[in-house]
Amino acid sequence: MAKPLSFSAFVMNTASHILHGLWRDEAGNQANFNDVDLWVNLAKRLEEGGFDVIFFADVIGLYGDFRGGF
Repeated sequence: MAKPLSFSAFVMNTASHILHGLWRDEAGNQANFNDVDLWVNLAKRLEEGGFDVIFFADVIGLYGDFRGGF
């Protein structure tokens, strides 16, 4: 018997963790990363779309620095 396909979403509580600069896109709402409503609404949309899991990765701070600033 085949295993059912599971869908998961990977997110981090940051403005952007892979596609730097896209946080500026107003449609993405990533500039509001510190607003819990952003994440609640995302979880609701994922559930409506049939996702099984939302994984929140740990973030302890900003990534690296460039010439002494972030």
